[in-house]
Amino acid sequence: EGFARNLATPAWMIGSYGYVCRTGPSGQLSLTDHAKEQIGDKTVGALSFGTGSVITMRLNRDDGTLELGVDDKPRFKLGGVDRQARPFINIAFEGDAASLLACDSSTPAEDAGAAEAEATLEEGAAGGVTEEELNRLRAEADEFWS
Repeated sequence: EGFARNLATPAWMIGSYGYVCRTGPSGQLSLTDHAKEQIGDKTVGALSFGTGSVITMRLNRDDGTLELGVDDKPRFKLGGVDRQARPFINIAFEGDAASLLACDSSTPAEDAGAAEAEATLEEGAAGGVTEEELNRLRAEADEFWS
């Protein structure tokens, strides 16, 4: 039971096994089939990823869309994304890590409302966060969600 899948607040996400969904007060809504249709691959695991994978997220607050990409596969879009949405990475196991990479600086002017980030999944990396910083972040999250 991953923390993110139990959110009562709106969240749009993709899991490492290729499950795409939206969460919210009314529960989860699977968007996996919708995403697979967009990339033209309806096979099981078509959107799965693992160590070394590059996940691209492009949030367009003006259009209310989140565009996601897994490695070199075609990107897909999710709609109805709240303007207040914030990107996050749900790391489930000790030793897992993700790195944020620079986004493409050739973003067209008409996409001025968009923000793009890529994350590379790393196995066994400490993620550059000290135990003290991690505990501080956990305390902030606990305070926020209680």
